[in-house]
Amino acid sequence: MIFSKATMYGIRALTRLATQPVGSTCGLREIATAEQIPPDYLRKVLGELRRHHLIRAARGIHGGYTLAGDPHNVTLWDVFRLLEPEPELETCILGHDHCESQADCPLYEDWQPVRDQLMALLKNKTISQLAENSHHSRSIPGNGT
Repeated sequence: MIFSKATMYGIRALTRLATQPVGSTCGLREIATAEQIPPDYLRKVLGELRRHHLIRAARGIHGGYTLAGDPHNVTLWDVFRLLEPEPELETCILGHDHCESQADCPLYEDWQPVRDQLMALLKNKTISQLAENSHHSRSIPGNGT
């Protein structure tokens, strides 16, 4: 698995919020149910996203969560960088300290192009694009629907 649970859940929650009409809020339980995410875990992830100003939270009867900005401007890299314990992907795929040279790792030559493609995907794919794709397929990869 490339993403931690926190990152997967964060991406799915942001994508769910991006599919909502502008100005509307989405409750924690609504997101948790729709995305099949444990509510307690989701609460922690949403708290991190709120602290980093990717979402806003409103209390009260009409409360919930909404995106803090334009989903066209939020990349998967933005989320990955906030929620991953080691966001740089510099660790060796076989568990050595750093992915530095082919002399230290028999998978170096194979892993580097994959790593570069993954970094490009993370830095170029936006939450808005995922939301558009989810409208077509009615599911987000990894959510089990």
